[in-house]
Amino acid sequence: MTRNHSIKRFLSGTIGAVMFLSALPAIAANAAVGTTVLTYDDYEVSYAVTDEWNGGQNVLITVTNLGDESLYNWAFKYDAGGSIEGLYNAVVFENEDTDYIVKNNGWNFELAPQRSVSFGYTMRGEEFSVPTDFELRSERVDVAEGYEVEVTYDDVWQDGARGQITVTNTTEQPLEAWKLGFDTNFQLEYVWNGRIVDNDENHYVAASEAWTQYLAPGQSKSIGFVGSFEPGTEPEFSNYELSQVRIKGLHETGDPINEIDMDTDNIDLGYIENLINAGLITVNFDHNSRLRALDGKFTNKKLETAEDAAHILNCAHTLFSDTFHADAEDIVISTDGDETFFKYIMKVNGVPVLGSQIILSARDGVSTGMSSSYNKLAETANTAPSITSDAAVDAVLADIFAEYPSRFNAVVRKSGLTEAEVTEIFKNSFEVTPELVIFPMDSKTLTLTWKIKIVNNNVKTADTVIDYNDVNDYSKYLFSFINREYNLYADGVNAGTIYSHTGSGNSLWNNTTGNGIDLANNVRNFGAQSGTGSDSGYRMRDDVRNIETYKTDLEVIELSDDPADSFVTPYIPGTMFTSGNGTFTDAHGVSAHANMSDIYDYYKNVLGRDSYDGHHAKIVISTGYREEVDPYINAFWSPSDQQFVFGDAGSSIQFENAVDVMAHEFQHAVTGDIANLTYWGESGALNEAYSDIFGTLVEGKAYTDPGFANMGEDCGLIVRNLADPESIIEDDGHTYSADHYSDLNDPWFRSIAPYDRGGVHIFSTIFGRAAYLMMTDEANASITPEQWAEVFYKSLRYVTSDAEFLDGRYAVVRAAKELGFTSLQQEAIKNAFDTVGICEPYSLRIVLRWGKTTVPDLDSHLVGPRVTGNGNFHTYYIDKSYYVDDTYNSVLNADFAAELDYDDTDYEGPEITTIHNFSVGDYYFYVHDYTNRASTTSTEMSTSEVTVSVFQGSSDIPVYQADGTPAVFTIDEMQVGTLWKVFKISVASNGHAVITPEGAITLHSVPSTVGA
Repeated sequence: MTRNHSIKRFLSGTIGAVMFLSALPAIAANAAVGTTVLTYDDYEVSYAVTDEWNGGQNVLITVTNLGDESLYNWAFKYDAGGSIEGLYNAVVFENEDTDYIVKNNGWNFELAPQRSVSFGYTMRGEEFSVPTDFELRSERVDVAEGYEVEVTYDDVWQDGARGQITVTNTTEQPLEAWKLGFDTNFQLEYVWNGRIVDNDENHYVAASEAWTQYLAPGQSKSIGFVGSFEPGTEPEFSNYELSQVRIKGLHETGDPINEIDMDTDNIDLGYIENLINAGLITVNFDHNSRLRALDGKFTNKKLETAEDAAHILNCAHTLFSDTFHADAEDIVISTDGDETFFKYIMKVNGVPVLGSQIILSARDGVSTGMSSSYNKLAETANTAPSITSDAAVDAVLADIFAEYPSRFNAVVRKSGLTEAEVTEIFKNSFEVTPELVIFPMDSKTLTLTWKIKIVNNNVKTADTVIDYNDVNDYSKYLFSFINREYNLYADGVNAGTIYSHTGSGNSLWNNTTGNGIDLANNVRNFGAQSGTGSDSGYRMRDDVRNIETYKTDLEVIELSDDPADSFVTPYIPGTMFTSGNGTFTDAHGVSAHANMSDIYDYYKNVLGRDSYDGHHAKIVISTGYREEVDPYINAFWSPSDQQFVFGDAGSSIQFENAVDVMAHEFQHAVTGDIANLTYWGESGALNEAYSDIFGTLVEGKAYTDPGFANMGEDCGLIVRNLADPESIIEDDGHTYSADHYSDLNDPWFRSIAPYDRGGVHIFSTIFGRAAYLMMTDEANASITPEQWAEVFYKSLRYVTSDAEFLDGRYAVVRAAKELGFTSLQQEAIKNAFDTVGICEPYSLRIVLRWGKTTVPDLDSHLVGPRVTGNGNFHTYYIDKSYYVDDTYNSVLNADFAAELDYDDTDYEGPEITTIHNFSVGDYYFYVHDYTNRASTTSTEMSTSEVTVSVFQGSSDIPVYQADGTPAVFTIDEMQVGTLWKVFKISVASNGHAVITPEGAITLHSVPSTVGA
């Protein structure tokens, strides 16, 4: 069969240009209506264009069964040449661009011998061509497990019985066109809701009818029967065998489901390759072939407990490192809807490695996927600090006093004590918690860190009397607003240096409603409480939603008559807003309370989440926050205080008036509860991006409204624009918002990123812009904002705390797939990420397989041009990796140019070789028969059913040769030889590349000289 293939394009990470593998010329478009007939061994396809106009065609396809047996659950794969609309008498099973699989729509699932079936549609496009190949993609396979059979009897008499055979699908996949084989000890006279298609004495095969042929997960179908037997016989059924007709996907070429041992304890890269090849899972790796995301069932082992998760991870330990081992006590379990998540948190000598995690997911005890940010670099990390925790605390105190020098110096002047003595007094007013952790500065740099939590819990109330003659008394209140977490280098030349910190009588009340005029001059109604007795009046507490809103208490502390010794000190939460009659007059409080009520309702009604923790946690809001006399132009979620804080930024900036700003902070609390994204670098930027995304969605403005893309437009300060991040220019003439992944290496952004915890705000807009692009893509016009909220919310479950942008991409695509987005909609999501440079790493994966007719040890060899200098590199079982820096010096997390990812040791395959970065020149792939290397007569390699396939990255999408056919190579006939030169990839200076077969088989005895 010949096939017409569209041009495939690939991005070369080294050359930075477009690389494509050439295809056959396109077949000319039909100039008028007409019919083309394609005949195959067992079927015939008539393709008729019944009408044609500019940009469209009406197409009628008729399939005739030429064979002697019925075609069940028929489905055909072909290149439609355009976009299919208005399909009737059939349904689209899968499509990608113009490649389609069209299948029966149920009632016409059976195509009997010498019978025909027709389906039609309207095709849209710019140019049209007649498909050159209709490939039947249906195959009958045995169903080894995942079903139950029950026989019940409605009536039994002396020599007969009437009853029903019920089949239940207990898998997560539908069963179609199923047949049930069984043995009986009597004769079946007739059946209904099915039919007997085979009978050999007392062995029967019953087949489904049109209305019973589809068995959805958890569904049951029954076939009624009447049978006869000799008097005194007890009717029996036994030896059930179920089969179904499954449809192979667009790119599926491998083994059927039931041929893979999913009970194995050896979950290695070769096993994962077999699952990919069978179309069971999709997998994403980073640019160094490290597993980052796996979507789908990958094992039959039950996954219900931490012990189960630890066992599965240990079975898969080679996916992470040779020395990896998981213990159940290091695994945390959480649930969301019907899915359960098992999060492994790495520790080295008892020291936690922040962000180094593996997440397994399961539904009803069955695995559904895996996410990993496991950092094997940490396995050898130093865990012995060179400075003590006391020294780290002293550095933190020095930083606080340097930030607020007037407070410190005023105490020195008033008390007459030395700076060291004042420091010790202040130190005693703080509660300090030091913890040693291993912190990932980036993917290749880990630092041993002292994480210092420092809190001042002294609160000055109206009843507090301060003794200004006692320095131990009044000093306690000068830093009462401090609630922070610091990170300091614990070893190395920077030991002791801070690299980041974050700020951070009984009454009877009745539930009622309050009201007030908000900052936008609108009357708002909201939940409140009314008091009785001595507590008469109203307070701003919504008991239903568990929301309390306060005004920050700003206390003025005066150490002397000198104005320089007067300080404004905030106490949060402060004082709850109250009213004598239910009408509240503070517009900031009204806006904050009413808007947070709407935000709570959004998360509850749209996402089913009750408060930020999902368990009705109290939502505490403080408005009017300041740390000095000057305005405080910021808002934040304080995980230490478990509350939301909105600054007094002056009359021109009113944070509480902006729903997107308040929802942004609320989402920080949600993200912290679900994913706990490390607030540094890319993971911190993801944290900020998710808050921006939910800020826009909760705000609820139309995509066409400029306010949809702007963050904070209703508070008087637009801080970010997701549609055009770099359009936000500050007073210094600079932009502080990046719009493309390449900006991570931009000199300006790199220079300011250290002041933003590695760029958490600066780079967040890259991911945020991708979200804006996918939500406004025409291909996703039917997706509602609420559905987008579900996608991003669900995706948080699939990321580890040290997730990078690429992990976020994988998580969003997986969530969209889980929620039923079509392939075109998923493609639009991928395109949005591509536009901002969050792209899947480009690579070619070369897979060597062979059968079991003989057992030679076949080895993969890749020879190619070096990245720098002259000569070639050679990757094979002795030198498995070739690095971008042009050396073989193996360092953890090095950047690979090419790699033998998986070296088979069982003589059964597969072997996997990946090219990550291309250089100009010629690459050659060889297969060597190591077992028979000394032989001059061996034909074992050519008769071993050896196959070499080339795929795009970690997908099952094939790469195409220069003639337009998939890059799949076999040996056509028995030949003498031990070295097979399989194919060549030629990469030109403009980035264009062509793959062509070589095919030569020769004798060869020395593996290291292959390709020399």
